Amino acid sequence: MTNDDVIKLTKAGLGEETIVLAVKNAPETDFDTSSDGLIALTQAGVSGEIVNAMLTAGQPEAAAPAGPGANAAVADQHDPQEITLITDDAEQELLYTSAQMRTAARAFGFGGVATYAVLRGSNAQLRITDTEPEFIIAAPGRAQPDAYAQLASFAIRGNGSREVLVGGGYMSYSTGIHPDRIMPISFAPLEDQSKAPEGFTLYRIKTTEPLAPGEYAVVFYSSEVALPGMLFGGGNAYFDFGIDPQ
Repeated sequence: MTNDDVIKLTKAGLGEETIVLAVKNAPETDFDTSSDGLIALTQAGVSGEIVNAMLTAGQPEAAAPAGPGANAAVADQHDPQEITLITDDAEQELLYTSAQMRTAARAFGFGGVATYAVLRGSNAQLRITDTEPEFIIAAPGRAQPDAYAQLASFAIRGNGSREVLVGGGYMSYSTGIHPDRIMPISFAPLEDQSKAPEGFTLYRIKTTEPLAPGEYAVVFYSSEVALPGMLFGGGNAYFDFGIDPQ
């Protein structure tokens, strides 16, 4: 379609909307949109709306803004910075906290040193009585889930804090939660991954044996695994909860 074609359609008495549609749907266009070309179009009675359609012909249309449905889909995704705790009573979200690191010498230094992750307060605010809770987590898609998350038991200190051994040694130093404090759990990917954020996989965590009353936390090794985006401020994340006697 050319300028002459548009002028012919205008002089033939076709409506403005019809000509605009013809311009937009033309398989090929070769419009002269120079100053002289635009002046000639105006002198021939071509309307401004038709001229605008000619100027934008062949350009990709701007993407429509995301509607409420798209925003709802994003809002419905599982937040990687949260854990869904499932008990006999209800489902609720666990929010993470950070731990302070405490290093202490053993046996006046002859036994090496030990490093502890310390959580504030002697009791977690979130309390449950279910001894076999389940958890839904979003783990990085390229990470093995058991290398990213562990369930740990915390000891209560006399100063009103909770701690777990995360490193130590004498001639050499190793890191990681002490095996005595790691609770056995199993991981299974959810069949429905529609709520998984991009780059993450949703897993259901189950305890393989009942937990005793006490203080616990699901620990994300977020400082050691590459994560999509900046999460947890660069450190490990501790999702703490407590189990009270029934």
